Amino acid sequence: MTELNTKKTTAESDLELVKDTEIPLNKIRGERIALFEPLKRLSTRVIGVFQSCGATKETIEKAIAINRKIQGKRAPGLPKTKIDGKDNPDTISTSQQSYDRQADFFLELIKLADSEAKYNPSETELTTANMKFYQQQLFIINQTVKDIYISYSNAIIALDKTLYTPETGLADLAYTTKNYIKSAFGASSPQYKQVSGIKFTRPRKK
Repeated sequence: MTELNTKKTTAESDLELVKDTEIPLNKIRGERIALFEPLKRLSTRVIGVFQSCGATKETIEKAIAINRKIQGKRAPGLPKTKIDGKDNPDTISTSQQSYDRQADFFLELIKLADSEAKYNPSETELTTANMKFYQQQLFIINQTVKDIYISYSNAIIALDKTLYTPETGLADLAYTTKNYIKSAFGASSPQYKQVSGIKFTRPRKK
């Protein structure tokens, strides 16, 4: 019983740590959503600058291709096909819409603008200097989410270990205790009836 109480106390502490680390994770994720929100519109406006500044057709096409990735759109003329039952890697959507990839694609667009001498917008938010600053903020918040997630993930791992480690985890100890009470007092005893209905679920094996 002492071991079970100790494990229960540890589980409660582990659960509190999960909650404590989940709160800042959800907060920073919300901030990231807000920070990335203008990205697609901004990228489309950049294409407008390329198209109106006298850039070459090749440069404009490169910019459009990068923007298409940021927008999460499939390149025109690429049908969905399968090879051996799997998506053909040459025709998979070019969106790759993770936050990291969006920030990477935007950096590609900035570098292309930086290399084009005619790219010189009058709007401050479209200048390469402003876009570089914005892209750096995207990079920073992505890294912050990763760092905070590590703490949350470690808390989840610790809780799972406390609850589900074979033989010594809270779930197994609880079942062992229930079986002991059943054996010691009998299946129809008041003592066993007090605990017989308590259920402990284990995660499904992958």
